[in-house]
Amino acid sequence: MFGPASISPLYGKEAIARLACYYGSRYNHIVLDVAARDPFVIEPQVIAALTSEYSGADPEEDFRSLRDALATQGLAVPTLFKHYSQVAEPEEVAIAAFNVDHSFGNCVDGFVLVDLEQLKPRKRKRYLGRGTLLMQALNAEDRIHCRTVWISDVHLGSVHCKAEALLQLLDRLRCERLYLVGDIVDVWAMRRRVHWPETHNQVIRKLLKLSRQQMELVYIPGNHDQNFREFAGNQFGQLRICHNAIHRTADGRRFLVTHGDELDFAVRYSRLNRVIGDVAYNVLMWVSRWINRAREIAGKPYWSLAKWVKLHVAQAEEAIRAYQHAAVILARDQGLDGIICGHLHHPAIERHDSILYCNDGDWVESCTALIEDFSGQLHLLRGVGDGDASSPLLFADIPGRVAAPAARTDHPASVGVR
Repeated sequence: MFGPASISPLYGKEAIARLACYYGSRYNHIVLDVAARDPFVIEPQVIAALTSEYSGADPEEDFRSLRDALATQGLAVPTLFKHYSQVAEPEEVAIAAFNVDHSFGNCVDGFVLVDLEQLKPRKRKRYLGRGTLLMQALNAEDRIHCRTVWISDVHLGSVHCKAEALLQLLDRLRCERLYLVGDIVDVWAMRRRVHWPETHNQVIRKLLKLSRQQMELVYIPGNHDQNFREFAGNQFGQLRICHNAIHRTADGRRFLVTHGDELDFAVRYSRLNRVIGDVAYNVLMWVSRWINRAREIAGKPYWSLAKWVKLHVAQAEEAIRAYQHAAVILARDQGLDGIICGHLHHPAIERHDSILYCNDGDWVESCTALIEDFSGQLHLLRGVGDGDASSPLLFADIPGRVAAPAARTDHPASVGVR
């Protein structure tokens, strides 16, 4: 398995150099035929000074020295570096070719290779034996350990937002990077009526807490929260705001990450069409709320009227197909392996020839997130209830996952999740 491990530029040159020296000098037993396109340069005297801090006789003591040195600056060892370096013995892990990615805020990425045949028994059970989310369901108390997560269309500020369900996911989530792919806050809905219960505050506080725990948050505003697009290009702590992003999976594939409202032209959406569509959708959701209140009293699970319309009304299905086709063309024209978006409230992972189309769904109907496991496979995770609103959700890896093709090797030195 190979892939990138990233260091935020917020660490500063000294801390990045310390990490690069430590991991580059200790995990170099496997010879890698890779080279950074834009190497992170460390002066020889700095390398000598940093390497002298470690005896090399006691790996655990050396790691504590690294951790303590970073802690004096209020920093921690990046999670992915810890994960990769500890899954196997040092001789079976290689970390090299530290590269500066100027296209994504000057993050520094290390190229990592791990021999999966040599995983430690406990790590094998955790990441492969249990499938790294390849199981069909996760128990209510299980943590969700993965590499990357995408969520969109939360619609905080709207009466339709299922903030309680999202909080259950966020409370159990452990990942390196979380993409917020638009419509996180519903400014449109709040212009008509502000619905902001305490659970919506809790979602915001939880996201900020996750960012303080060294989880990188990438926020890509959508059409319902387009007011925040004027902040694109800025970074607030571990929260980065951008119009779109290029994400590289652990197996080397590259995906465009965008909210997707720019593809509305494919279904001939004029401004009037969008207004009418928004009103019609709100009516469907209002009717669906009353239907599901009755179903909850009867102990039956949630049922989406809007989803039923999308699946059974020919015109709605045609619009979804046209949108997906436009998304695939957009990814293909940029020479990418796929596209990850939201906007439609229609979760899916579908292959169109060589392009993988992924839609992470929403948190007003579907309660779904798109997840990348540590091998680079993509999955849709859905929160499933038993009809009792007070019961914890079961998060299931829903059917329809598409197996990943062979990893790309035509960009061996441009490593990083971008």
